[in-house]
Amino acid sequence: MHNTLPRECLAQLGAKALRDDQLIALVLRSGARNDSVHQLAQRLADLGLERLQSFSFEEWLQLDGLGEAKAASLIAALELGRRSLGTAGPPVTTPEEAYVQLQDLAGARKETFKALYLDGRRRLLRAEVVSVGTLTATLVHPREVFAPALECGAASLVVAHNHPSGDPTPSHEDRLLTERLCQAGRLLGLNLDDHLVIGKGCFVSLRQLGLLVA
Repeated sequence: MHNTLPRECLAQLGAKALRDDQLIALVLRSGARNDSVHQLAQRLADLGLERLQSFSFEEWLQLDGLGEAKAASLIAALELGRRSLGTAGPPVTTPEEAYVQLQDLAGARKETFKALYLDGRRRLLRAEVVSVGTLTATLVHPREVFAPALECGAASLVVAHNHPSGDPTPSHEDRLLTERLCQAGRLLGLNLDDHLVIGKGCFVSLRQLGLLVA
């Protein structure tokens, strides 16, 4: 198999039969000025896939023989592999599971708005603080909420904010914001699964209250 071209080997034996360097060579498609594609792929494989997966885009560009196009292709291939292995975070399928990921908001002294970005199986891809307000209010724009969702390829999201007073009863402004986010999500093809309002040791789900339009 060492003398067989990676593409031929893949066609004959399947992708699982290929070594790491052969798979990398297929992604690269061409070599660099001083290296053939096989030599470049071997150098990258020698670094180890786990280490490569942790590289930032800037670190990829520091490797000899890689430009932006090749680096982007390899990053994308590694990310696809990571997603296919189901290495996303824990499931967030109920308000209770969402609350587990959002309990840090209960102790926040200022009103803080946070979003959980989920994949198609409603597993956590990313959690991000969208905005931090004053002691009484926070301003949130749909653009700030949905931009990270598009970046990480989320299929849906759960949003939450705290009430520093400790009372999680949704305000009129909370309901209006939820409606705006639902509308924005529909335009983008992203579902707002829930909006939690978090108090001291407790929370309220706007979906459970029937205040979140599907």
